Formats: sequence, C-alpha cells, structure tokens
Amino acid sequence: MKKLLPAAILVCFTLAGCSSLIDAMAENAADALFSEMTGQDTSTASEPKGQETTAAARSSDEKQVTDNWSYEMEMEAQFVFTFAFTAGGFWISDAEYKEGEYTVFEWKIDDEEAVNMEKAFLKELDDGSQWWRVAWSQDKEAIVFEALLDPASGTIKRLRVRDSDGKTEDVALSGNALYAPAQNLDDGDVQIAGKGNVRVDTPAGAFQAKQLTFELGGSGRLEWWTAAKVPGSVVKYHFVGGDGSEIWAATLADYGKKTGSILGSF
Repeated sequence: MKKLLPAAILVCFTLAGCSSLIDAMAENAADALFSEMTGQDTSTASEPKGQETTAAARSSDEKQVTDNWSYEMEMEAQFVFTFAFTAGGFWISDAEYKEGEYTVFEWKIDDEEAVNMEKAFLKELDDGSQWWRVAWSQDKEAIVFEALLDPASGTIKRLRVRDSDGKTEDVALSGNALYAPAQNLDDGDVQIAGKGNVRVDTPAGAFQAKQLTFELGGSGRLEWWTAAKVPGSVVKYHFVGGDGSEIWAATLADYGKKTGSILGSF
C-alpha cells in the first residue's frame, strides 16, 4: 500500500497538474490509509449510525487519530524525501551540500502554479547519520519535514513534522520508514554540453553552468545545469519526454548557508 501514495501524487504532479500539491498529498494519504485499515473505498463508505460515544471510545478515537496522522506523515515523508533527493531515481554524484546549506527550487509543470521545495542539510552526527529538512509550499500552505536519515540504508531514523495546519510533532515511525536514495551518475553516464559555459537565468540569479544530459532511451532524458558556487551545485534540472517536450522543470529560486532546525528537532 505504501507505494500508492507516491504513485498517486507523482501522476498528479507530473501529468495532470494539481491546483494544490499539498491538498493532493493529504487527500491521497487519507484515502489510502482508510482503504488499508477498513478494506473499504472512501467513495462508498458510510458513517456508522446510532452508536453511543463513551469515554473509552473517545480515548480510542483520539489514539486512532494520532496513529493515523503519524502514518500519513510517514508516507508523505517517504515520498517528499525521495522526490527531493532524486530526479526520476537519479542524481549527479558531485552534487553535495555542507552543513547549514540550503536551496529552494521552483517546481513547474506546464502553466500550473509553482511549488517551492526547500532542501537543507542541517547536521551530521558522529555515526554518519544526517539531519535534513525538506519543505514544500504553495500559496499560503506549507508542510515541513525534518528527518534524521541513514544515507547508507535509506532509513528515516527520526522524523519531526509541521503539517499544513501548523501541527508540529515527532512522528511515531513504523520501523519501515524508507526513502529511496538516488542512483548516482558519474561522468561515464552523462553527456556534457556547452563545454561548461551555458548561461542559465534563474530567480536566484544568472549562472555560467555546465549542462549534463542523461538519456533514458526512447522515454526521454534528464538534464541538470550545475555551478560550483551553489550548495549541491545544481541551478536547474528538468525532464524532457520522448517527444522532446518538457514535462517538468525545477529552477533555483534561493540558496544560502547557516540554516538550522526550525522545528526544534535537535
């Protein structure tokens, strides 16, 4: 079931174009969770009638709400961290962040309103695990995840969230909280165009960048534009379909350093 949420949102974001990505995340997570727990479809389920509410029932309901929220947040985190750290499952191997550095990208599909995605490397612990923040925002809605990740295994070891309603809490993880680390591409996998001298204009400024292309057979290609002065090196990346049309694009909107936890995670 955990694959249903990422698939549903990804189709919505890359193909259909949702008016609100955050609304879509919450709606799909809630529907998927209800279906798994009850075996019913949300479109056909009805409210129980004539049941008396007791103190024990209320307590059970409150616990269920908390458990449901944690499960929903865990599913969303698995999706957003996978999406933040990869492009179609791939990334370029030299794109690294230093502690305290962050970037914000504008994600666009066709003429839909942009979704802003922040990615920040907060802290590395002695055992090699790392605190990262990924925040997605659109209009006045935002959802913020701060997670302690094990880069080697792709495990989310601890997760703190501020949801779009402003609720900020640690998430009770299931023990199977995984994100999908990128398959890193090296120089042998990509083609370099423009000899490192391609001008890229972004909301964060103009850059002289190196253009890297990774061909995906007849299904299209992924392209990155990199400049060393930016955390993670990337100033733009996009996916072009097999017919040559751009499916989506992510363009640098802001970057900086000396950021830290905004959720009191550590």
